[in-house]
Amino acid sequence: MVAKKLPAGAETEFSIMLGALATMTAAVVNYFFGSSAGSKEKTRLMAYPASEIKNLKHHDE
Repeated sequence: MVAKKLPAGAETEFSIMLGALATMTAAVVNYFFGSSAGSKEKTRLMAYPASEIKNLKHHDE
């Protein structure tokens, strides 16, 4: 996976950095898609009066 051979003893540090990068990438993706989905649902529900939301939720399921 790595083009150059890692120095002896650097495998652990490399693994930690790679894991941190993967974790940060996952956090960014989850924030982007999670926020977008929640915001879209909120906007959809705000388009209706509060009295109709209860009926709307039952209708959509």
